[in-house]
Amino acid sequence: MSKTVASGSLRNSPKQPTARVLFCHGAGAPMDSQFMDTMAALLSGQGLDVVRVEFPYMAERRLTGKRRPPNPMPQLLEFLEQQVSVWSAFDQLPLFVAGKSMGGRVAAMLACQEVSAVIALGYPLHPVGKPEKLRLEPLLARQCPLLIV
Repeated sequence: MSKTVASGSLRNSPKQPTARVLFCHGAGAPMDSQFMDTMAALLSGQGLDVVRVEFPYMAERRLTGKRRPPNPMPQLLEFLEQQVSVWSAFDQLPLFVAGKSMGGRVAAMLACQEVSAVIALGYPLHPVGKPEKLRLEPLLARQCPLLIV
């Protein structure tokens, strides 16, 4: 299995992958956190090419050392859509988009034209401190398969 690093991504890939997973981190931990490392290794061990995606605010934090809040949702979506465009054109592997918590929410909000399915490893059902406000719209509007773990 190979492991490569590019600007804003970290890749675990078996020699003959059966599908590709773009894997997004949560709001507070980077793409190379222990959780992300463990899940990427497990998914890669099942024959999946795992490309960890790091959102711009976290990449900036990596460079400056300063904690930053997540980018606004439209910027997160635009960035993930760009990643999907790049990786869907890379080869003919089925493409899945996955994310932990906030990354799962961004993935669930993504349009499905180039994506086979979405996997959310945790999904923030409401904003912090606002249990009365539910974030169900992206889940109800799905046009491709969605798995929430």
